[in-house]
Amino acid sequence: GGGAGAAGTAGGNQSGHGGIGVTTTIISTTNAQSSAAGQVSSSNLYFAGGGGGGAYQGTSGTGGLGGGGTPPNGTQTNGTNGSAPNSAANTGGGGAGSAGYHSTNTGGNGGSGVCILKVPAANYSASTSGNPDVYTEGSFKILVFKQSGSYTA
Repeated sequence: GGGAGAAGTAGGNQSGHGGIGVTTTIISTTNAQSSAAGQVSSSNLYFAGGGGGGAYQGTSGTGGLGGGGTPPNGTQTNGTNGSAPNSAANTGGGGAGSAGYHSTNTGGNGGSGVCILKVPAANYSASTSGNPDVYTEGSFKILVFKQSGSYTA
């Protein structure tokens, strides 16, 4: 599947890989990891990677950076173990395709999204609901909502 930053790769003798997600600097990688938001790789923070394609027989594609799901490899006799795991929460990553040959094998669910706000610290009101994670980065307050919530300026 395609990611927010690039299309997935086409399959050949194996299934296609998920596309890479997009990077952002709205929050530091350290604070993103503390909030379990996004996927950090090589000092970059990624969101919305594409899910990998499942293979009927052979090698399945890998998920793209940004939480894209990676399915198991396929065999004609996978039975019920070809279902794909869900993508990581708080990444917005795409779900992976199922693998193998069985009618009960299912694709994985996509990862839930996350809302990140960056507010000048001088204007920060601290009026929130939903218990967001709050960080100070330089002259800004960073709010990370992983569930329903609000901020009132």
